[in-house]
Amino acid sequence: MPRCQLPALRPKMDLKRAMKGAPDEAVDLVERLMHFNPEKRPDVEQALKHPYMASFYTAKEPKCPGVLTVPIDDDHKFTVTDYRERLYTQVVANKKDRGARMAAYFAGAK
Repeated sequence: MPRCQLPALRPKMDLKRAMKGAPDEAVDLVERLMHFNPEKRPDVEQALKHPYMASFYTAKEPKCPGVLTVPIDDDHKFTVTDYRERLYTQVVANKKDRGARMAAYFAGAK
């Protein structure tokens, strides 16, 4: 039986070079978010507390009270164009009733 061999690993991308001009803290956050092992990636709360996110985050913001799901069936394979059109249609529909929806969604989040 022939021996199976995994493909050679590519060298780690130099994000500092790929993100030329980006602040060091931004590069650090992206490196952490892209960690291969998902157990070693920061969760949402940890990512929001990263120094790069400090100017975008306030503890007073309402927290999502539940799991957010995209209302597109995952059991059917759509083309990229189909996904894009369905998502756009959903965004437009959601914009129309945003005020009432946001009030209802965050009513219990304090």
